[in-house]
Amino acid sequence: MIIYFNYKKFSLNGDYLLIRKTITSPSKKEQATISSSIELPDKWKVKISTTRDFIKKRNIRRGLEILREGCCGDFSFSVIENNQSELKKPQKTFNLNFTFKNL
Repeated sequence: MIIYFNYKKFSLNGDYLLIRKTITSPSKKEQATISSSIELPDKWKVKISTTRDFIKKRNIRRGLEILREGCCGDFSFSVIENNQSELKKPQKTFNLNFTFKNL
């Protein structure tokens, strides 16, 4: 199931995944992903997202991204935390991107 909602400068997206336990799929999966973004003045945008595993009752992934889209270039900074199956501590990724346009 996928849901999209856009209203002016705000958007909300979500999807739900359910895989039942069968002979071909020995484990059951049930998770949801929700992401939202809001556009701020001066071409800034903030995005927040999370993916939740309902079987193991934990967040698999969550993140925050800040973007600025300009006429000559784009800038973004993001922090993403992954918490995969058997990790003792979540892994964090920091990204800093600069893109130049029309070179």
